[in-house]
Amino acid sequence: PPPPPPPPPPPPPSPKLKTVPPDSRLLRVDEMALQEAGANGSSGRAEIVVTHHGRTAMNVQLVLVDAAHEANKFYRLQCLRVGRSYAVFSRWGRVGEDDGIGHYDAYGGSRMNKCMLHFHGTLADATKEFASVFKRHTLNDWPVYAATRAFDVRPGCYDLVRHVDAELQGDDAAAGGAGAGAAPSDSR
Repeated sequence: PPPPPPPPPPPPPSPKLKTVPPDSRLLRVDEMALQEAGANGSSGRAEIVVTHHGRTAMNVQLVLVDAAHEANKFYRLQCLRVGRSYAVFSRWGRVGEDDGIGHYDAYGGSRMNKCMLHFHGTLADATKEFASVFKRHTLNDWPVYAATRAFDVRPGCYDLVRHVDAELQGDDAAAGGAGAGAAPSDSR
């Protein structure tokens, strides 16, 4: 059989993408990633990778809430520049139980710490892993979200926690909760 066709090219970046401010929470590296980087022999210094000319931080928080199955889980995914290499950091757990760093053990491994850090020699390799993990947990394509902020919530999959610094210009109300099912803010 012939090989499958190549995937379609990612959409062009939306002109409404905003530059990520230098003080944005999207640029904060998870403390467990810093500990994991230090435990893996790097200097422990890392920064979030920002693409699309400074307008897309490769840092997402995902949540899965399913009352019928008593699920209230989070999944954090970050792409990092660590020295001259790149890494993909993942952390997961139950909201309110595993979202702190109090129990980190440098020799505990990913199962005990509920986190992983995979190093890559190139940004392309790290981006490929990041996109694969994002798709596995959300069934959405990272290149599409990164360029357009289009995201569809799928049954049984993680949802994306919206951040005001990652919204499109003119869409700030959606990140504030009005577009995400919350009551609109009082403007009196």
